[in-house]
Amino acid sequence: MTMLSINNMGKVFDSNKGEVTALEDINLTVDRGELAVIVGPSGCGKSTLLNIVAGLEQATSARPCSEASPSPGLARTGAWSSSPTRSFPG
Repeated sequence: MTMLSINNMGKVFDSNKGEVTALEDINLTVDRGELAVIVGPSGCGKSTLLNIVAGLEQATSARPCSEASPSPGLARTGAWSSSPTRSFPG
């Protein structure tokens, strides 16, 4: 059973230099009992994606949906943590 579904989601921010595309055509499905890990380099949109899923920001296009409810408010179906790289053993 699908716990979280994201289909063609995008996020564009306005800046003083014009529009900045943070997320484009994001697709993700997480089934009940699965563990999803979002990894990537600094500035690739990981926190933006998680903030949208948590209901802290609005997507520019599409919305994430969970088995419990559509966004905002998906935070009650999961949790996330942002840890600096140095917190992991090397």
